[in-house]
Amino acid sequence: MEDQNKLLSKEDFITGLRSQRATIKTSNPSFANDEQHLEAMGNQMTSKVSSNKVIYPHGSVKEELWYSYKYNKLNAEFTEGKSQTS
Repeated sequence: MEDQNKLLSKEDFITGLRSQRATIKTSNPSFANDEQHLEAMGNQMTSKVSSNKVIYPHGSVKEELWYSYKYNKLNAEFTEGKSQTS
């Protein structure tokens, strides 16, 4: 059985986020298309993990729920003005 978690670089993680835009666009189109948000998401996910790696969950339902949660959380932080993109 294949391991469901895989270590990816920040760049691969951001690419993964881009691939989820179709799902996210339905709830927040401007957020889904904002490259700064994607970059900030990559930074957030890699900031606490050594070697600039993140855990990428595989599996359609698990993956969709995970990305949705992370996008919504980051979007809320930007909306409240608590997150920095620089």
